[in-house]
Amino acid sequence: MVSNNRIIPGLIILASTIFFYVSNLDLLFINSLLVLALYDLKFSRFISLLNSFLLFVLLNVYFYFEYLINFENIFVIIFLSLLILSLVFKNKLSFIFLIILFFIFSYKLLLIDREFFFILIAISFLNDTSAYLAGKNLGGPKIVPFISPNKTWSGTSVSFLITLITLILLKVNIYFSVILAISFFLGDIYFSYFKRLYKINDFSNLLYGHGGILDRLDSIFFASFLFYSFKIFI
Repeated sequence: MVSNNRIIPGLIILASTIFFYVSNLDLLFINSLLVLALYDLKFSRFISLLNSFLLFVLLNVYFYFEYLINFENIFVIIFLSLLILSLVFKNKLSFIFLIILFFIFSYKLLLIDREFFFILIAISFLNDTSAYLAGKNLGGPKIVPFISPNKTWSGTSVSFLITLITLILLKVNIYFSVILAISFFLGDIYFSYFKRLYKINDFSNLLYGHGGILDRLDSIFFASFLFYSFKIFI
């Protein structure tokens, strides 16, 4: 049985997402997610309060002047470079800048294809919930216990299949659907890796029973990059 600690915050998140989708308040939506993410980074001591404020201002300057900036290719190169640096050198600063790029990609996707971006958000909740329920009820061996001790093969397999089927039903290319479904798992693992590296369980306790907003958005971290790249280069 699922605890109310997870159900109630989950319903609030879902209702908020639907509200922003229906109301077309995209800039307010992305800023709401940004503020919550910066709170997570401050709470988990990745950045200071001052740096949180400066990053918020700088990103909003970018959002405002986005139509004047055409750095798509450079953003992709920077993302891949920072990803390598963060893994090879376990660099906290690289991880922080990757999160900033994640919000840049997210905002660009809202402008390019807002419906699919909201679909990604919804699928991320579906992916997390199905993994949690399947893992809790089916149990079985752990998939990467040294990084994410609660993640099981059963939960990962079920969430992968549900995500894949959902994407295919939405008429996403089957090969791209497989890649996206895999990326949901990899995003979760990548964020879990940094949490274990810096000895934190969740980025914050903001969403009671769910951790912080970054604990919920981690699964679309790579998915947003892949979809952004797909839209830019294909």
